[in-house]
Amino acid sequence: MSGLPNGVFDEPNLRLSLSLMLAQTCLAARSSWRTSALATGLLLMQTGALVWAEEGVYSWKDATGRVHYSNRPPIDQPATLVPLNAKPVTVQPTERIYTWTDSAGKTHYAAKPPAGVEAKQLKEDDSSLSTIHSGQLRPGEETLLQEVR
Repeated sequence: MSGLPNGVFDEPNLRLSLSLMLAQTCLAARSSWRTSALATGLLLMQTGALVWAEEGVYSWKDATGRVHYSNRPPIDQPATLVPLNAKPVTVQPTERIYTWTDSAGKTHYAAKPPAGVEAKQLKEDDSSLSTIHSGQLRPGEETLLQEVR
């Protein structure tokens, strides 16, 4: 939700979404899910930073308590400007990714968990990322690509 009236597209977010979808489709068809996720993340950081640099990122809760983020504040309710970390992030390739929750309740992800910490190794099937295997698109993905073309 970007706070825009129904039927009005937020052009920078639409361009970003389409770029990410196409990049993920192209990358996932030829490489592992880790490479695809990394490439998608890097693309998001690059293109997203350009969109966010123009106007900032806003956060707000709707009537149901759901949190929303957008580069434009909603028209009908107050929003908070989200501070962004503009420092570059260094990423190293890894074969495994682990997740754990610390004593403060914060969730962490890393290639190797700290010693003595109970961590779960993430598997490709656990991921919420959409990965396309062997260039095969699911029906919904095929429809989205046809609409883009």
